[in-house]
Amino acid sequence: MKKLILPIIVIVVSAFSSGCSSLNWSMTPVEDVVQLRKQRSSAAVEEFERRRDWAEFQASLTSWKQGDTMRCRESLERLLARNPDHAEAQGLLVRLDEEAQVPLESATPVRLASFGSPSQAALPADSTAEAANDHPGCGSAKLAARARANGNTALAEAARLVAEGEKALALGDCEEAMALFNRAVSAIPDDPHIPTLAAVSALQLNRADVAARLARQATARFPCSAALHRTLGVACYRSGDYESSQVVLQQALSLDNTNALAYFLQGCTLSKLGKSEAARAHLRQAAMLDPRYAQRRTCD
Repeated sequence: MKKLILPIIVIVVSAFSSGCSSLNWSMTPVEDVVQLRKQRSSAAVEEFERRRDWAEFQASLTSWKQGDTMRCRESLERLLARNPDHAEAQGLLVRLDEEAQVPLESATPVRLASFGSPSQAALPADSTAEAANDHPGCGSAKLAARARANGNTALAEAARLVAEGEKALALGDCEEAMALFNRAVSAIPDDPHIPTLAAVSALQLNRADVAARLARQATARFPCSAALHRTLGVACYRSGDYESSQVVLQQALSLDNTNALAYFLQGCTLSKLGKSEAARAHLRQAAMLDPRYAQRRTCD
């Protein structure tokens, strides 16, 4: 009997071993398990942050619709302190600044996009002249300074005509202003700075329509001027024509892809168009090129 039992045991064990070997008994290494847990934890945190940002923005939007601008601003500032790239929050903060008529020197960078670089509350014209929001005549002043520095009588005449155009525009006579600006451009027809600064003056006087007309005419004559395209992009943006602004600013970037302001302006435009991911990408690029664009406000 014992002789019969032993072979049976051997056969059973062999069969069991053979069956087990046919199965895929894979063991996940400890390192892979740890990495997987980290990935899941990171994804959970990101999802939590995304939901928190969404809830905070919805709360600020509700406060704004209810007329509680103080609570709205507080919510937006908390949100942007955590996530400076939140394009929708930036856009709503701009709206608050505009409604409250916050001075440009203390405005948000998105609002500064209407005027230029954050360090000088400046103009989208590659100008180094100091320009406050309530200081019309910067275009003519800049041209006059160049004319004095170079002893250029033609440029001095262009500056005079731009100054006259600024006065006409301040009085509400847009056609007279356009005529004077065009005469200034004709004084030195090969200088793109003249139409650029004339358009900037129109923007300062809150006449984005006139600025757009000037800049659009000039871009046809100077198709390779990135500054002119940026100025036209701002004029379209301030006119509410965000689709045109996007096209023009993309052209500006194709002419000069190292300009932080152009990326910043495009980010603001894309935000208005509801293209949040693309907006954030452009705002990040602006901040990479110029860290000042990473700040929500400017104290300069």
